Amino acid sequence: MEIYDVAIVGGGVIGTALFYLLSNYTNIKSEILIEKNSDFGMVNTHEWNNAQTLHFGDIETNYTVEKAKETKVSSEMLEGFLLNTKGLSRDIFKRCNKMVLAVGDSEVEALREKYELLKPVFSYIRYTDNRDIIKRFEPYVVKGRDRSESIAIIQSDNGYMVNFRLLSKDFIRLSRKDKNKKVLLNTKVKDIRYYDGLYRIYTDKAVYSAKIAVLSAGSYSFYFAKRLGYADNLIILPVGGNFYRTTKRFTNGKIYRVERTGIPFAAVHADPEIDMPNTTRFGPTATFSPVLEVRYIRSFLDYLMTLDFNLDTIKSIINILRDKDIIEKLSSSMSYNMPIIGKKAFVDNEARKIIPSLRYDEIYLAKGVGGIRPQIVDEKEHKIKLGTGKIVGEQIIFNITPSPGASACLKIGLSDAYYISKALDLNIELEKLFKDLGKESIMKDILDRISKESFYNNFM
Repeated sequence: MEIYDVAIVGGGVIGTALFYLLSNYTNIKSEILIEKNSDFGMVNTHEWNNAQTLHFGDIETNYTVEKAKETKVSSEMLEGFLLNTKGLSRDIFKRCNKMVLAVGDSEVEALREKYELLKPVFSYIRYTDNRDIIKRFEPYVVKGRDRSESIAIIQSDNGYMVNFRLLSKDFIRLSRKDKNKKVLLNTKVKDIRYYDGLYRIYTDKAVYSAKIAVLSAGSYSFYFAKRLGYADNLIILPVGGNFYRTTKRFTNGKIYRVERTGIPFAAVHADPEIDMPNTTRFGPTATFSPVLEVRYIRSFLDYLMTLDFNLDTIKSIINILRDKDIIEKLSSSMSYNMPIIGKKAFVDNEARKIIPSLRYDEIYLAKGVGGIRPQIVDEKEHKIKLGTGKIVGEQIIFNITPSPGASACLKIGLSDAYYISKALDLNIELEKLFKDLGKESIMKDILDRISKESFYNNFM
């Protein structure tokens, strides 16, 4: 039986980033990546299932200043890769304008206060409530809007649309591969067991053994964490996001709304699509979807297996549903998916706050678009843990990454590679990595942040 140093389960942008880093910047002897689909990045990484945004934290108004700083340096790693790596796929990314839009007096005031906090971190952002200036960036934001309605923006030229599916493919294509570095497609993991110091990964093709296992399989990372006895005090709340699509393009760049703090659901935003440039996509809506993977019915049963069905589970769910902001968001989003009345409600309550002149016949619910974002719930604290999640056990890592996990794929991969290099006594060429990225200036900041993660036991 072949024994690999590392087995990676999941061929999305997180798993492929780790494979790339291990292959190109460490002296690892063997690794294997296992993906159940016929290609890479076909689930949450797919461009139809995410907003295709490289998040820096400059327009994410629900972030704390510290979270914005962390997001900034993480995304700068990926920015460096996109700008400095030769041989990338065509149209893998595009530069664009982006903004966060405040509508109404209370949002405008909140945005102005947020700008004062973010300006020291992002020197390039601009705040304005001047309609003529806003119109120069995004004419349709102003067109048809009531003059009595106050609006303001934080604007940034540092915007990127990214096709994360193509990025996943490029990570694999640009990795150094030999007979001991394998990539398997169309291979489904059925079970994982640990004994004699190795992980046995049972697939529908064969059994593979590894000294360290890294699961970067979305909600299924949590599923296997539960099966292996980890995350006893945690459950996940799978949130599905659907999108509406227009018949023509209304935005020059990305337009986000002021976010509500403390809830894990993104406000509806409007984006040009990287693969469909003559349209605009509005979303996501937020619905509770009791599945681990969108459009995969079998995953409903797998989701049930992740629940503890105890008093803490019930208390946690009740406590979450007591939050009026969460209830309001879920209730309204559920109505947006209903036939006939859903589109009218969505246009009236959401889309026209961004594009006031939008007509009902210019927008439709995009079928087959939208993914699952697992939100981690702490059953002891009875609340949602906001942000990305990582659980580390004995020689195993589980990556559970809701948005904006894709933006931080290289930083997450480096954290995992750092852990693996320590566990297997590998050399990791950090200076070469950051030189290749053209981001030597952030290396110390990134490494300092990794060292403070205490090997990721923040959810244990």
